[in-house]
Amino acid sequence: MKDAIKRAMDRALAALGFRLVKVSSFHVLIQAVGRLKEEADGLRDRLHKADATAEVERARMQWTRTMLDETLARQRREFGDLVRSVVDRSGSNGRRRMVVMVTSTSQVTQLRALAGCEQLRRDYEVTVVAYADVKTSGILDLCLKEGVRLLSYDLRLLCGGSINLSAEPDSLHPLTDIGEALRKRGSTEATERMREIAMLFSEVRDQSQFATTAQRALNATAADLLVLFEDNAEYATGIWINVANRMSIPSVILPYTIADQIEPAETHVLNEKYWPSDGIYNQLAEVAFPHWLYQHQDRWLLRRPGLRLIAAEALGVAPPTPWILNSSRATAIAVESKAMREHYVAHGIPESQLVTTGSVTDDQMARALAQKEELHRKLDLAPGKPVLLCSLPPDQFPRPQCQFPDFRGVLDFWLNALKGVADWEIVLKLHPSMRSEDIDYVRTFGIRTSELETTSLIPVCDLYNPSVSSTIRWALACGKPVLNYDVFGYRYREFASEPAVLTVFDSDAFSKELQRLTQGDQGLRDLADKAAAAAPRWGMNDGGSMERILELFRDLTERRLPRAAS
Repeated sequence: MKDAIKRAMDRALAALGFRLVKVSSFHVLIQAVGRLKEEADGLRDRLHKADATAEVERARMQWTRTMLDETLARQRREFGDLVRSVVDRSGSNGRRRMVVMVTSTSQVTQLRALAGCEQLRRDYEVTVVAYADVKTSGILDLCLKEGVRLLSYDLRLLCGGSINLSAEPDSLHPLTDIGEALRKRGSTEATERMREIAMLFSEVRDQSQFATTAQRALNATAADLLVLFEDNAEYATGIWINVANRMSIPSVILPYTIADQIEPAETHVLNEKYWPSDGIYNQLAEVAFPHWLYQHQDRWLLRRPGLRLIAAEALGVAPPTPWILNSSRATAIAVESKAMREHYVAHGIPESQLVTTGSVTDDQMARALAQKEELHRKLDLAPGKPVLLCSLPPDQFPRPQCQFPDFRGVLDFWLNALKGVADWEIVLKLHPSMRSEDIDYVRTFGIRTSELETTSLIPVCDLYNPSVSSTIRWALACGKPVLNYDVFGYRYREFASEPAVLTVFDSDAFSKELQRLTQGDQGLRDLADKAAAAAPRWGMNDGGSMERILELFRDLTERRLPRAAS
């Protein structure tokens, strides 16, 4: 009995042990399968990452190859020019490449002068990069007419021959949206400080993107020369010049305006974003970068908001003297006249940058002076009558310094005053930035308006009537007297000491001087004599300015190569 029980127990224990072994083995198997699954998942992830890495590497290699091809193409072209210059300097038919940067609708006159120069078009393949409205400004129509390649600020091809605008793939430099990351994160005591830091990151990234754009454009066009009409602390011009310098591409500024510190100060004096006390970045800029400060009307101002100027300083693209227009790291500045050279030197621009050439508009005015009778007929002006040319400004309100409540009030007074002038031919030139509704309103007064360039109209007139415009220097260059109506109360100083410019600040003074100059011969004659005396200082109307500018271009581009022995 005991043996039978013992045998039964042994069988039961054996069965139980087998089941325990099975359970144990099952768990071991499950664990093994789990480990295998983890290894398989890891292997799959590594394979995916390998595929992605391979794709990125393929993209990187393609981008590098494209950049190398463009660099080699430039070197082959440069080497070829060198060989031809040694063998036969006059035998080269190859054109160099020029990139022209346009930042304002007011620069269209200068662009038109460049694009219309036959010699320049024979010597250079021109690409325009526009940071202005290309349609309303007329830039697109101009480039279409002249067959010039036009790119938008983001390098979209708008007209002209296509180019390979290759760039390093975005996948190599993914853009981190810090703002989105902060929104997903719970708010803490440090969140606000992190947002402020994120703003600086975003601004640095944005300015770096401008540099990438510049590099892409200069690479794709194989540029030999970068041409700008200004270097302005508030625009991307300094970034483009910095990139060109790093690529050993010379840059030249062909100035289109004249300004000192007062003009930007007047623009920003009521804007708190430019006050040193506005926010942590402005406060830091005030302490760390005092050369960005300027005092105007008992208020200290920053030339740019602190966030933007700190980023520019960090990236090394800030101008040497931010409050001075065309204080720049450009290779050269083409000086328009003796008076402008004195202006630049007085404002601290190094003389080593200055090359006196005359302006791109000088030759246009010289031709207009020679064709004065033809232009009279084109404008349908009565023979024998003197001509008053008025350049109307655009709407610049709000301006508490102006005695009129709005722009319509300005136009009502000014245009009615002109209509009251007897025995004169009145011609209006409207500012390119004037709104279409304001243009329609001006035309209701029935005064002749002209679409001709201001450079063609000034030589025709006997009295020029603008409002604190840089075109005053064109009138002086042509020996024309100026009645400057500072209707918005800017009180700029560029022409304050010029005897040929009579400046008035209110409606009574304007009416009085307008009558005196248009009704009494002696008053106008005295002012005209002063203008004639000022002309040699303000202009170079010998018809050779463009040739001097082209010679400057040649000098700048040839500096990149050893000069051939003569």
